[in-house]
Amino acid sequence: MHSRFLWTIPFFALGATVFSQAPGGPRTYPQFRDMAGLSGNGFGVRPDGKVSLSGALTLSTPIAYVLNPGQLVIGGSSRSFNRNFRWVNTEFADNTVRSDGTGQIVGSVRTPLGNFALTHMVVSPAGDSVQHLQYMFPRVTEGWSFSAGVHNITDRPSANGDNDLIEDAKLSRSFFAVGTRDLGDGRYLSLGLGDTRYRGPFGSFSGMMSKNVRGFVEYDTFNWNYGIATEFSVGSKKAFLSAGYVRGNLATWTLNFVF
Repeated sequence: MHSRFLWTIPFFALGATVFSQAPGGPRTYPQFRDMAGLSGNGFGVRPDGKVSLSGALTLSTPIAYVLNPGQLVIGGSSRSFNRNFRWVNTEFADNTVRSDGTGQIVGSVRTPLGNFALTHMVVSPAGDSVQHLQYMFPRVTEGWSFSAGVHNITDRPSANGDNDLIEDAKLSRSFFAVGTRDLGDGRYLSLGLGDTRYRGPFGSFSGMMSKNVRGFVEYDTFNWNYGIATEFSVGSKKAFLSAGYVRGNLATWTLNFVF
């Protein structure tokens, strides 16, 4: 059996057996627990900022790498209310579809200080949206890269995803810092700390399971999530498709295109 696949077995066993609370209800920010609109969410990013399946990949937690300018990723995701994969719900307040989802546009700009990733993220069929910002620091140590960022820059209360109007009025802006280590052989480990949306530490691991399949597992401070992803071409465009489970039992898939 391939050594890279063996390396991932303990992580997938952990992700499949350890669950936490559901991604919903007051102060859980459920939309940010689908594909969350950051570099690496649903598509791989290498340490040099190039989008590739050989790069670090997660579902909803940050990695330290940000896109190089000149690349734009546009995509969407769907999370079911159970283990059955479903199309994303496009009808506002229609729970008969039994799914929800997010959309994202991720790009970056180059500045004298370094690269900043910018995101526009749609969190509901009504068009509610938020913006994210992430900055990658110049590398200062071999193997590790670091970045810092913020979910929901403008602190829009509607982004809370809560039904209680009092809860919706509370702060939803979330700051985070994260480090990612290139372990070699296509494997990456990320560890970070955040507030509000994270409420503490988070982390992820991803590695190649075969030539065209990358596996990932993450802890988002609420739940363990895990899945697999692949890369393919649509005409001249590169695309990424992933499938997995949030909290180990909510089916989730993502589709992203690179422009």
